[in-house]
Amino acid sequence: MKRTRLLAAALIAVVTGLGARAAASSAHASIEPSEFTGSQGPTARGISVDPRHLPGSITPQGQAEGQPAPFPEDPSIFAQQKVQANAAAASQAKLQAIVPGSAARAASFTSSFTGMDMNAACAPSLCYHTPDGAVAVGPTSVLEMVNQAFAVYGRTGNLMLGPIKLYSFFQADNPPYDVRTLYDASNAGGSGYGGGDGRFVIMALSKGTRASSYWIAVSQNSRPQSASMKWCTYRLDGTTSNIGQLAGADYPGMGMDGDHIYITSNQITFGNPPFFQGARILAIPKSSIYPNVNTGVCPTATSTDFRFPLNPDGKHAYTLQPASKPDALQRTGSTQMFFVNALRSGNSQIALRSIVSGPSGLTLGSPKLINVAPYSIPANVPQPGGGAIFSGGDNTLLGSMYRYGKIYTANSTRTWRGGGGNAYSNVQWYEITPGSSNAVTHVIGNPNVAYFMPQVVAGCTVNSSPCPSSYVALEFTGSGPNQPASAFGVLGTRSPAITRSGVAGYSFTGAWGDFPGVSVDPNDRSHVWLEGEYAGSPTDWGTVITPTCPSC
Repeated sequence: MKRTRLLAAALIAVVTGLGARAAASSAHASIEPSEFTGSQGPTARGISVDPRHLPGSITPQGQAEGQPAPFPEDPSIFAQQKVQANAAAASQAKLQAIVPGSAARAASFTSSFTGMDMNAACAPSLCYHTPDGAVAVGPTSVLEMVNQAFAVYGRTGNLMLGPIKLYSFFQADNPPYDVRTLYDASNAGGSGYGGGDGRFVIMALSKGTRASSYWIAVSQNSRPQSASMKWCTYRLDGTTSNIGQLAGADYPGMGMDGDHIYITSNQITFGNPPFFQGARILAIPKSSIYPNVNTGVCPTATSTDFRFPLNPDGKHAYTLQPASKPDALQRTGSTQMFFVNALRSGNSQIALRSIVSGPSGLTLGSPKLINVAPYSIPANVPQPGGGAIFSGGDNTLLGSMYRYGKIYTANSTRTWRGGGGNAYSNVQWYEITPGSSNAVTHVIGNPNVAYFMPQVVAGCTVNSSPCPSSYVALEFTGSGPNQPASAFGVLGTRSPAITRSGVAGYSFTGAWGDFPGVSVDPNDRSHVWLEGEYAGSPTDWGTVITPTCPSC
């Protein structure tokens, strides 16, 4: 679902009385446990798929876009705050001196290459408005996902496979959307699952009128460009029920540790208007989805299901993000996987909890509040040329990573700490040391350019293990009255720079991608990769993939 269209859903809810239904969900939350052992989750038989020789083509039914999800539980609150943010931004922007061409240029991102655009990814008559990009980097190739397709590139940008349409690859009866991907480098060791070797994992969602699915695929080895390599695909049930209402999965997160793949989702009720039922976590053993590296035989997927965890205030947690561990080793005999989420529609704390292994299986612990700088709902974002006004979305966290002893995550916010911020939207990112109640907050702002929809990734300053010192990089979008919607990146403490410039007057839609992509590099700990979105033409979005490092 396109969360960038939340305001429309919230305004609908004001006049339809959705708040009363959401209040019922909130009241029900008080009986949910705050710490619990997961239950048996959905299972699925693996199906072997060769992306070069897909089964007979199908025509997916249903809409290319699902209903947008309300945030928070009472969407009328979000509607009011969005209106207030837009009004405050418009008033404040009049006081700013807009300087044309003030945005930094991409001197440090010269090795970027072009990824998929909307025309490459689209199914006939089923074009998505936004890409919701994702990227995973392997030893010899780079896999990019956007809504409806994935493609494999060489590490210097040559197209090696695809674009592969997701609805054909998964044989999905409804168009897949909300894509995520990762590369599991640690599995390449001798004790790796499925016989070892690194694996690419991709996922997407689909939703019908009364059913929802998580689509997952795992590569047979680390070389998806190989003509002999196949994938194992799985369709897990994404439907839940609560207080007599069925709901489907929306806006997923994905992460991993040494032994599990973790998928999170917001469960949104079917019908119109929709409302938020609660969040969900599936912990999927790698042993149950990784194909045999030699034969490609697919195992049967299993999962542990955690439904509707609560924040400390008793409200349902919204948009849980797994803090993915790209360096975690398999078969260590212990698990601690962290999850973070923002609190409702504005706050100065985020919630942190973890899944741990114990005698009775995996257990989701109670949340702990972490102090951060204030954040709030961003305003809608302008662009030059008289085109659409982009939705700045909300202030939920858009991804997370645990690396080198810290948890990293980021969100969009209108409120910023200190000077130099933007009236419409800024980026904040946080570094959390487990065990501490206070995070270090970093602000990225420009009075002339609104920054929004960020993802953060951590790398090592040198290619060494253990890492003597780390750095971060972020990918996000920048747009303003004199700045066309462009892909931006930040490396360490440097100023934001454009990874690919967009064009003015983008008019296809006011929606924008809900998240960009980031990846670590399995060949060199000092490198990270960024994948972002830009306005390719007034009616076409494009994506750009950027390798970078402190010495690049």
